[in-house]
Amino acid sequence: MTDSVICRLDDVLATDRSRTGGKGANLAVMTRAGLPVPPGIVVTTSAYRRFVGDHSLDARITRELADVGEGPDAVAAASARLRKAFEAAPMSDELREEITAACALFGNAPVAVRSSATAEDLPEASFAGQQDSILGVVGSDAICDAVRRCWSSLWSARAIAYRRDKDIGHADISIAVVVRPMVAADVAGVLFTADPRSGRRDRIVVEAAPGLGEAVVGGGSNPGRWMIDTTTGSAISEPDRALLTAEQLDTLVDLGRRAADVFGTPQDVEWAVAEGRCWLVQSRPITSLFPVPAPTRPGLRVFLPVMLFAQGIAEPMTPAGNAFFRAMVGGWFGFWLTGRRPRQVGEPPDWLPVVADRLFLDATELLRRPRLARRMVANFALKDPNGSTALRMWLAQNATRLGRGRGTWMPRGLLRWVPSLLAQVAVAVVAPAHARRRAVARADETLTQLERLADGIQSPSEQQNFVERVLPAATCNMLLDQLGAAYAEWLVRGGIELLVCRWLGSSQEFEPVLRWLPHDPTIAMGAALAASARQHRAEGLEPSPSGPGVPEFLAAFGHRAP
Repeated sequence: MTDSVICRLDDVLATDRSRTGGKGANLAVMTRAGLPVPPGIVVTTSAYRRFVGDHSLDARITRELADVGEGPDAVAAASARLRKAFEAAPMSDELREEITAACALFGNAPVAVRSSATAEDLPEASFAGQQDSILGVVGSDAICDAVRRCWSSLWSARAIAYRRDKDIGHADISIAVVVRPMVAADVAGVLFTADPRSGRRDRIVVEAAPGLGEAVVGGGSNPGRWMIDTTTGSAISEPDRALLTAEQLDTLVDLGRRAADVFGTPQDVEWAVAEGRCWLVQSRPITSLFPVPAPTRPGLRVFLPVMLFAQGIAEPMTPAGNAFFRAMVGGWFGFWLTGRRPRQVGEPPDWLPVVADRLFLDATELLRRPRLARRMVANFALKDPNGSTALRMWLAQNATRLGRGRGTWMPRGLLRWVPSLLAQVAVAVVAPAHARRRAVARADETLTQLERLADGIQSPSEQQNFVERVLPAATCNMLLDQLGAAYAEWLVRGGIELLVCRWLGSSQEFEPVLRWLPHDPTIAMGAALAASARQHRAEGLEPSPSGPGVPEFLAAFGHRAP
């Protein structure tokens, strides 16, 4: 049965989301993949659009939602009016006859009537529970009424608000309805092919309760819970009450893995066991999982967020920002490996992927060496103590799975660079003022050259090349020029703190000195902010771009954000 209004789940056209909605399309994909899915039909989106057109409900939808505010009362009022209009409009005789004829396949068995919107069960938005499902429906008239109720639930208050929050246009959606016999479940529940709490992809979670699985899905019961290690297949934890046999549990775990393979992403699978047979009744992506980089090399890989590790920045960055920092970090590692300073950064390496607008580093090879791993954990703690703790705990439990690095590992670039760096440090310690003037002068010269180059760029492709290749390489070189002075400062400060601690028993009294060292823009900026704040308070003024000292501050330090 493949007409424009009704289709069966085993039809090839049923896998089209625009035709059967998210739930219907996923069920059809699993059916065609040979997974055990109960048979059923889908009242397609064509039927919904025909119903809306017959009663001019599209104009009513546009009118009701055109000026609806963000307040819950306004949304609820608009939703109530729309749902009343849908449920008051009669379904055409022709459409009733087609639905009745299709449902004759089920006889008088009670059926489940479930909404299947085109914008649900997406990787980025599940819409779980946003539209209606009606269970235990008997008779063609009741089925048609349930279908119409599912249509109206596309305009429930929570569905409207959810789409608004996810920036999904109301005009871009439609809804189908899945109808199939109820599974008389002895036990039912959900299966997650990754742990939604910890985000671990090497765990499978199975939750079960007696009877229908609605209570588990809706959170209305306290289910039995298994945690399965996907590497060994053994249970890490299991409930006291054995609702599933070992064979049934193994079968469900295997079916969950197959569903994840079919869809290519971790799945939230609803299942039921009836008369000893396992059925899959729904599957959707787990939207709560943070996306992980795709491994480009075999075996277990460890990725660290670069900006969190280096700068303590956890927030996502713009595409241009990610492109710049990805190229800069790639050029930095390239220098370490070869000892050659980059003039232009090449194509970014695959071990520096961008995921969820964040830059990651494949740190597996570094973490395989215990000494480097300890240094990385310690350095991570300076920027993000929680991340450092998580990494240390993970390494304590899993370091053996990474294996050990072979031999001593010293990048060629470092071997070439260390003698030059030591010479720069010595000069900076002996003549700090000279080293500072030289570093500033060289940076100013580099910035002048970059500004002159940027002013001469004409085409967008040249601008992109400048941001993604030239500017990151120049930044790497500026950092290399300044590292000698920076290491000298650390060396001198460490020596002073050691002496102060030896003389006074503590280096605590040295801290105020560090806060007022000369030639530190951050310290100067803080002092300028404090002075401006005092002046505003003394004059009783609210801060503004034209307030006392603010234009001068912005000219000196650039525009800042809290």
